[in-house]
Amino acid sequence: MKEFKQAGINRYSIGIQSFDDKVLEWMGRKHSGKDGIKALQTAQKLFGNVTYDLIFGIPDQDIKAWESQLDIGLNACDSNNLSIYQLTVEYGTPLHAQSKFLNIPGGDQMADMYEMAYNKTKQKGMYRYEVSSYAKGKKYEGIHNKQYWNGGEYIGVGPGAHGKSVMNDYLVSTECIREPKRWMTQVENQDIGHGVAKTINYSCDSDNEKKEMALKMLVFLGLRTIYGIRESTFRDTHDLLYKKKNLDATHSRNNSLKSFLNSKNVQEYVKIGFLEWRNEEGTREGCSEDFSLVPTDKGLQVIDSILLNIMW
Repeated sequence: MKEFKQAGINRYSIGIQSFDDKVLEWMGRKHSGKDGIKALQTAQKLFGNVTYDLIFGIPDQDIKAWESQLDIGLNACDSNNLSIYQLTVEYGTPLHAQSKFLNIPGGDQMADMYEMAYNKTKQKGMYRYEVSSYAKGKKYEGIHNKQYWNGGEYIGVGPGAHGKSVMNDYLVSTECIREPKRWMTQVENQDIGHGVAKTINYSCDSDNEKKEMALKMLVFLGLRTIYGIRESTFRDTHDLLYKKKNLDATHSRNNSLKSFLNSKNVQEYVKIGFLEWRNEEGTREGCSEDFSLVPTDKGLQVIDSILLNIMW
């Protein structure tokens, strides 16, 4: 850690996941709960600006066990940022194959654990700025992650890394080789010099389904934050994807956020207080042309369900 500090690193992120030794062993992690606490406290002394992550919804975990994990983390380190993730069982993974034999908490239990995390972090002076992310102030929000969520550009370096950038007015994404040794071999090859396995130029690609998926991902990530998705960001991305001068009549009509989404369902969520249209000043939509669709506090609690219903 001292070498990182000397190199100019000003924020230290630690993948804790859990302080329970049995859980860590089940996850295949090599550190212990005590190692995690020591790492947090050491990083706090050296950097001051520390973030770490925890996972809830572990097999056989109940609300009391989760509360204990939260308390250990919140009391071990005065972190400025914290990420709290629900255990996800993805199809095709070893965990999915085991899941029918595991006692994974149900939906109501997961919701209770999530709410507990929200309340506990709030007591520590944090606020939720993304579904799984909490901070003590805007300057402590994860700048790197916000590039993803806000539709910004980022460079993917390393095995399996993804990147996205605008090159000569074209929207381009990159994906690096996943296997570390193959990635390194290609990087060291003087005739190649990089580890990129695949490049997609969305603007030139004739596959409109890819373009639509890119727009949906932009909305999906934006609406999982307290800042929502801005109309100007959506329009700029849309016009890059479809190259504005080449837009046909159909896509020209659909280059606004309101026309892209299921407007009827959006307005229903606005009516019941789960979503809001806000202008540049952060107040409810007025005469401003650049407005945002933003989840309310209670809307963010169930945003994944909302997203399923407002996408075409």
